[in-house]
Amino acid sequence: MLHGLAAGYLIATIVALKVKEKWHPALIGTFLLAYWAVIMLIPIPGKGAGILTPEVNIATWVDQQVLGRFHHGENTWFLSYPVFATSVLLGVMAGHIIKLHVPGLRKVLYLALAGIGCIILGLLWSIVFPVIKLLWTSSFVLIGGGFGFLMLSLFYWIIEIKGLRRWAFFFSVIGMNSIAVYVGAMLINFKQIGNIFIGSLLPRIGAWDVFVSEIFTLAIIWLILYWMYRTKTFVKI
Repeated sequence: MLHGLAAGYLIATIVALKVKEKWHPALIGTFLLAYWAVIMLIPIPGKGAGILTPEVNIATWVDQQVLGRFHHGENTWFLSYPVFATSVLLGVMAGHIIKLHVPGLRKVLYLALAGIGCIILGLLWSIVFPVIKLLWTSSFVLIGGGFGFLMLSLFYWIIEIKGLRRWAFFFSVIGMNSIAVYVGAMLINFKQIGNIFIGSLLPRIGAWDVFVSEIFTLAIIWLILYWMYRTKTFVKI
């Protein structure tokens, strides 16, 4: 997944730096429409066009041709790079809204309207191009981005307009080292570490065992990140 994120950020960065801001919405629309056309209209040899199963779709077929025996999993890569970038570009658009020289409440309104608009467009598009995360379909991008706009508008209102910031410290600790925790969670089994301390308790609490285990795992991760925060140890790209 990391190389997909890297490619998406690379494309989005080039667009953000080299393409004028006024053309960003048009480019987002172009990426989404082009991806829909490729996925739905280009036939898979021996299978046909418009197939969207995890095993059979044009994006997976291209990955298999490029990667051969190194192809692994159901996530798609090469054809999906532009729509990965589109998700990032929606974040760039949110940044443009926040930078506007208008009152804060108007920024909240603009972010909320952008979110509602993206969700409506995504739901309508999903009728003919379903919401599929593994394929990162255009409807998935719009709906996911729409909820992102709405959440940003809510938090901007709470933190910047109302000035309620202390509660967000818990999330700031995580956000300051998001790359570290993303990679660390793939390399280290934090749940297994947590079970060293509470493993004997879990069988005694019945249906709550999974919840308690996950909370304790999160606590361990957060304490490590808090130590990194206090020691000013930040992993960046």
